[in-house]
Amino acid sequence: MARLLPTIAAACLALITPVLGISYPTTIEVDLIFPRNETYDNMTGFPIVFALQNADAAGTFGWNIDWEFVWLDGDEDEKFLDSYSGPWITDSTTLNDFRYIGDDAMLLAGRVYHENGYYLRPGTYAVYWTYDTAICYGSGRTTYIDGGYTVATASLASERLIFTVVADGSGLGFEIPVGECPAYAGQWTAKSGTATDCPNNAANSTAEPDPCAAQISQDQISCLQDWFGGSNESEVCTSSLERWDVLGESGEASGVGYLCSHT
Repeated sequence: MARLLPTIAAACLALITPVLGISYPTTIEVDLIFPRNETYDNMTGFPIVFALQNADAAGTFGWNIDWEFVWLDGDEDEKFLDSYSGPWITDSTTLNDFRYIGDDAMLLAGRVYHENGYYLRPGTYAVYWTYDTAICYGSGRTTYIDGGYTVATASLASERLIFTVVADGSGLGFEIPVGECPAYAGQWTAKSGTATDCPNNAANSTAEPDPCAAQISQDQISCLQDWFGGSNESEVCTSSLERWDVLGESGEASGVGYLCSHT
């Protein structure tokens, strides 16, 4: 899958400075709001929506979510794609057109590339994703910032959400039920790993999953549906959610595949 590279200069500057207002260890939970284990119509530009709980920490450390829908039915017909994806969902304000927070969760929305009218072929799909962020580690007086570190992923078959797509109009559209919990997708826990107090992955630390804390209201669902329909600044969005554009005022918080160093 193609990787989109956000600006990394601000990541280095931000993470070699003590991170204020975050108590370690701190856990960021990933929940999948859409799709669910349901049957959907093969919508053009099929959407995907994540929630990142612990918005302050997620925004401070930055994120990139690489995702794809993998077709599971298997055949040798080369006329069709076997997987579908879209741009990375990233903390870049120039690459991410949906920039809203609901309560303590960032809502991260993406969609399959649709410029050429792409839609999912009928069949069964699994949702694959990886979550990269910026972490730090030290060596003597030097602090290294890795801006492309994978901290969570749907790596096991048991962790992948399965959904079905049909072409006869009998499936659901972009519908998110009110009052139902999202699907727990994963988590990572940051600990203070260096003298500069920037985050280090606490690989063996887990918190009790709480996907129900990422439930969204009917107005917030309507906002996502407006976004899917091409309106990203509707009144229901601005009245039910908060913008996180402030993150972009000092640059993005993460990068991909780079190391920065500070002595």
